[in-house]
Amino acid sequence: MILVSILGEFHSSVFPVFYEFHRRIKTHIIVHDGGFRRRKNDRAILESLEKFSRKYGLGVETFEYVIDEDSLVSIDKLAANLLGMCEEKGEIFINATDGLSNIGILLAHKTLEHGVHFIAYDMHENSYNLITKNSMRHVQMHSSLGVVDHLLLKGFEVEHVEDKEFALRHKKSIVALFEEHLEEFNKMKIDLFNRKLRPQKYPHAYRVIKRLRLDIVRHYKEITGGLFEFYVYFLLNDLGFDDIEVGVRLKQPFGQNGFVGNEFDILAMHQNHLHIIECKFTKNVKLSELVYKYAALVNQLDDEGKVLLLTDKKNYKPNLVKDKSGDLEHHKRAGLSRIMIRGSLFQHKEEFAREVGAFFRLEG
Repeated sequence: MILVSILGEFHSSVFPVFYEFHRRIKTHIIVHDGGFRRRKNDRAILESLEKFSRKYGLGVETFEYVIDEDSLVSIDKLAANLLGMCEEKGEIFINATDGLSNIGILLAHKTLEHGVHFIAYDMHENSYNLITKNSMRHVQMHSSLGVVDHLLLKGFEVEHVEDKEFALRHKKSIVALFEEHLEEFNKMKIDLFNRKLRPQKYPHAYRVIKRLRLDIVRHYKEITGGLFEFYVYFLLNDLGFDDIEVGVRLKQPFGQNGFVGNEFDILAMHQNHLHIIECKFTKNVKLSELVYKYAALVNQLDDEGKVLLLTDKKNYKPNLVKDKSGDLEHHKRAGLSRIMIRGSLFQHKEEFAREVGAFFRLEG
């Protein structure tokens, strides 16, 4: 199979379509305009695809093909070169979803009659139309990228993820900490913040921490924040996500040799979209700052990604229409930025599960 990916301003289809066919692809041709403004980004996509192929030993030959997207002669030349690549033209699949419409129209005019296939991907439905000269077939994607592979293809370097096996081995204890001993654990959390330890005040919670073999001093962050992330992971795990990672630390290239670091409590994939779940096990959070931060970050991770911000605030879900008390502007701004904010979920687990399913479109 020869896959031809036409790059445009957005790259919503390139990675999902590549991943769907990655075991069949022998040659992958990345077509882009080569304009100065997009050159660096387009080159990064090529490098990410090559890294993915090396990681899985795919043996895919990846080539870069530069065109002038405003030139009929340039697009005609591309069509002629593609048709000359193999005898069996049905082995050529052109993904023109993200390119300018004129490229797709002209390539289709020149190649469809020879048996070439076209792919039109719908990132909202995670499906595609497979088009030939005389047919169009709607196909649901069979494969979904995992969190780490999605980040790799987006150009991020994953430095660390938490050990989910540890969490699953100790699931019973971690769940008990939040569902049976929450009052004690909150007292313990305050003491740890103040660098004190009084086990007699929270004997059950203290025994759970010792059972987990966590050092009170060395594992302070894991105890006061990380365990809540694992608890939320348990709640999310059966709701229909394709992949979930906890405690993700990654680096994003910046400049020639620099990097920008970021940490995420939970990253979850569903139908080739990456979503952020931030778990703030505290009432003292500045929601306005978090909304601005994650509204920017989510667009770097995924074109259609969403964010769930969880806190320990008493009010689980304010009524944005009727509630006139307090400043709810950050909740409203969050809603405009694909962000949902919720408070303490311990008394609302069923409602939380329904809302997560609807917000991330997990149902069905």
